[in-house]
Amino acid sequence: MSLEAGTGFYYGSRLLQPVGDALGLSIDQTNFIACQLTAIIIAIPFRSLLHPANVSPTVRHIFEIIMGFILLSFCFGSQAIHVFLQAILCYTAMHILPSRVHVVCFIISLGYLSVLHIYRMVYDYGGYTLDITGPLMITTQKLSDLAFSLHDGMVKKEEDLNPSQLKYALKRNPSLIELLSYVLSFHNVMIGPCIFYKDYYDFITGKNIGLGKAKYKTRALKNTVICGVCVYIFLILSPQYPPNFREESYLNASFLYKVAYMVFAITLVRARYYFAWCLAELTNIIAGLGFNGLLEDGTEDWSIINNANILGVETCTSMKICMDSWNISTLAWLRRTVYERAYKFNTLAVFTVSAFWHGFYPGYYLAFFTGALFIEANRSIRRFIRPYFQASKISILIYDAITFVGTRCCCAYMVVPMLIYEFKPTVAVYMSQYCWMHILGLAAVIFLPRRPSSRAKAS
Repeated sequence: MSLEAGTGFYYGSRLLQPVGDALGLSIDQTNFIACQLTAIIIAIPFRSLLHPANVSPTVRHIFEIIMGFILLSFCFGSQAIHVFLQAILCYTAMHILPSRVHVVCFIISLGYLSVLHIYRMVYDYGGYTLDITGPLMITTQKLSDLAFSLHDGMVKKEEDLNPSQLKYALKRNPSLIELLSYVLSFHNVMIGPCIFYKDYYDFITGKNIGLGKAKYKTRALKNTVICGVCVYIFLILSPQYPPNFREESYLNASFLYKVAYMVFAITLVRARYYFAWCLAELTNIIAGLGFNGLLEDGTEDWSIINNANILGVETCTSMKICMDSWNISTLAWLRRTVYERAYKFNTLAVFTVSAFWHGFYPGYYLAFFTGALFIEANRSIRRFIRPYFQASKISILIYDAITFVGTRCCCAYMVVPMLIYEFKPTVAVYMSQYCWMHILGLAAVIFLPRRPSSRAKAS
């Protein structure tokens, strides 16, 4: 197969090319959507006919493996074998090096993903074509988190574990069929979300299947509506306002226009991710995965498969809230495998691993360095300036309005390098805006006091 830029790099099926052409979608996007819709159709009989009450866990495991691999093969062709190979390497390490399983599997899974990232950069530099690195990013999370759960349960003492680590600690290695089922589960192999192995095992065995259908139907309907809205934004609005920040027409525009256009265009870009994540959530919900027990009022909690809090992202007044609401499953993985394990420089370690996980384009590292700066600046501002705006409802409203606008600008400004990829073009865009957000962020970190003000202590 040709390895030209764009879809020439794509290894998946071309069967649906006419459908993609009619919809104005590339073949990789068409296949992705087709596979997710197929997974939804498969999930319906899987939830009912292959319910844990009707069949054994082994039957459910085998069905998950077969269907997951078929979908991967259709969408990514021969590249699907990489998910198997990555899983087998980690499975072997779990049995050979049990005392260091968490470190070894973290290195193996992230290292394998890194090799594929580099391969893509060599043959499709700067391309946006979907390839197997997408699913591998999810399996890297699954395999490394599983390894940490094994280390917590089989090596560490219970008194050394925090409540989350204790809850998900595992006392035995999964069998090969259990591991492959977890990695290849057809309803989240394409784009996740990553869930804890223990939650998945309980789903397969029937321990966390929802008790009723009311919440299940409500969640499914909500996700369907959101997907419809995002499709409209993605197909109709986004093409009218593309994030072409490298073009001379953008670089030569006025400062205010560049900032406003940047914020608006990247807001539309987020709809792509909301669509993919909501569709993935819908697939898992229909399959029966997501139930997380009962809330205090007796209603069902289906939060296991949450990937984004859209309202939280779009209405947040701080970078912390924004990042806590975006790609929730990845944040949980970074917290469990990096933040809680790094004794110093936790925030920097999280951003570094996150950039490494995304790939090796310079833009990723610029983006996450910028994000780390904004997080520290946000802490300084909240610690020192916020107390002065808590005297009345009006001042609180003014502070929230200012931080709302500021957070919109920070989010867009930070994401620019991830869309451009390259170092020099990104710097050119930042220079055209006088690096204003970097300057403000550095000023907040350097000049604002590190200790809370007297007002903060009093409030």
